[in-house]
Amino acid sequence: ESRQKFLTTFLKDKKQEEISSGLKNTLACADAYGEISGICTPPKQQYYQFLWSLYGDQTKKLVSNENYLETLAVNFSKIFCENLPPLINPKYKKFLLSLKERNITTNILCNTGMVSSKDIKYALEFYGLSEIFDFQIFSDENGFFKPNPKCFNSVLNHPLCSATTNTEILHVGDNKITDVGGAENVGMKALLFSPSNPN
Repeated sequence: ESRQKFLTTFLKDKKQEEISSGLKNTLACADAYGEISGICTPPKQQYYQFLWSLYGDQTKKLVSNENYLETLAVNFSKIFCENLPPLINPKYKKFLLSLKERNITTNILCNTGMVSSKDIKYALEFYGLSEIFDFQIFSDENGFFKPNPKCFNSVLNHPLCSATTNTEILHVGDNKITDVGGAENVGMKALLFSPSNPN
């Protein structure tokens, strides 16, 4: 709601329906491209694509002012950080801590969209989750996008990973293609997790 309000004000000449549709299509396009190519579309590039979906060729003129795209990016970040999504279930934090107490390595392997790794890390710190995970890998930092095998292999190759082979790793995610398919493709075990219907 806050993001929509900002965009309606920032893009005064566009209707709310156009903005919503542009956002939805931009995110869907970035995800689809990532799934097929295994390459991450950086957040700022997605902002540009979002503007292009609304203004077409006029976008070049809009972003000729360097502050325009930066203003959009900064406000997206600010709005996300001021309106963090709630934890699915606080009990999961206790579960993760129990794994840590048993010396089981846990990490985050995350595809990013318009929300950058910087903002996701802020959310993890806010909820006291950051220190629970041994390490974190984000697509906008390494350039790869799940289900790219390089994403999953980067977990095994991380110096803090305690596993010696991919078969020792369980990947938990909410997407059949990028998470389950990607993990199983490199020999990892996979668990499909749905926030709306937890296993």
